[in-house]
Amino acid sequence: MGRKDTGHTQQQNQDIETLNPQAFERLIGDVIHKVKNNLGGISGFTTLLERDLGKRSPHIRMLQQIQTSVMRLDDLAVDLMVLIRHVKTVSERVDLRNLINNCLSQYNAKNKTHCVAEYSEDLSSKELTIRSDSYALERIFRYALRFIEHAGAGLHRIGVSRSESDVFHIRMEMHHMDVQLKTDRLFEFINSDDEPVEARLTFAILVKMLSRLNASWKIESASDKSMTLVLEIS
Repeated sequence: MGRKDTGHTQQQNQDIETLNPQAFERLIGDVIHKVKNNLGGISGFTTLLERDLGKRSPHIRMLQQIQTSVMRLDDLAVDLMVLIRHVKTVSERVDLRNLINNCLSQYNAKNKTHCVAEYSEDLSSKELTIRSDSYALERIFRYALRFIEHAGAGLHRIGVSRSESDVFHIRMEMHHMDVQLKTDRLFEFINSDDEPVEARLTFAILVKMLSRLNASWKIESASDKSMTLVLEIS
């Protein structure tokens, strides 16, 4: 039997290990782009089939389910790209109240709810403009709300207050949760096979975006089916 070229194999392994994060990001980005193109093709052909078969065809419902699955996979591809992408933060003036209310308005429209953000008395009549990265800040709230959806929870209340050190505390109270998340078990939650992958992915993105702004999060009042997620942003 011939000897295995272990030296060549070790060199190949070292080459993989020394790839920098930007190289992996480009590779995964190219794969995601390819996946999205194929999903677009599936969606397009499905639309053509729907037109050819007509609305009365018994197969229309099946085609609609295919379109729904394509949309979900496309959302996952976009989220994965957001998770791996490295973008430099930009400091700019951001209207925090307007950002929160806009994100919440879209959440309410999608989920047919009427939740509103409640601001503490000292903030209720003030302009809430902070210096931050608008892209990261918007993603923080959007992915916090998407996590609530993927966790099977209902958003009960959002409370906004500010500490003496000018740290904003956004408390998002949720109930009827299908997942279990504890502050001291974040890694365990993200890597759990028992929790929905969409919930784990959206929360991983949320934590990444908070880290970009040197912001933090914690869990308060956690129980089996409810908890309060607190975002601390300065």
